[in-house]
Amino acid sequence: MKLRRKMKARITKVVPSQSKKTGKTVYMVCFKAEDGKSYNSWVDTGYRNFSHWDGLLKVDNELDGPVVKNGVVDADSYPRLSDPRDRGMNKYKPEPGALWK
Repeated sequence: MKLRRKMKARITKVVPSQSKKTGKTVYMVCFKAEDGKSYNSWVDTGYRNFSHWDGLLKVDNELDGPVVKNGVVDADSYPRLSDPRDRGMNKYKPEPGALWK
């Protein structure tokens, strides 16, 4: 059985490259979780689950809901931006209209 848990995490790095499977852009996304651990994930624009991440892949965005499965953030999870009022870190500066897309 695979262990899954939701978490809060901040994006620390987003590195684009070309996918060998789809030929489209794939992003290696690095996270720092609220428990202090680091995680990563691969998000490919050629797959339907990219719509879960579209608009969120910016450094310093803090997300609720990424699911960790076997030590890696599952790209099929449904993350969302953390509410800035609930966060201890107030570096978040949304782009105009980003919260209402």
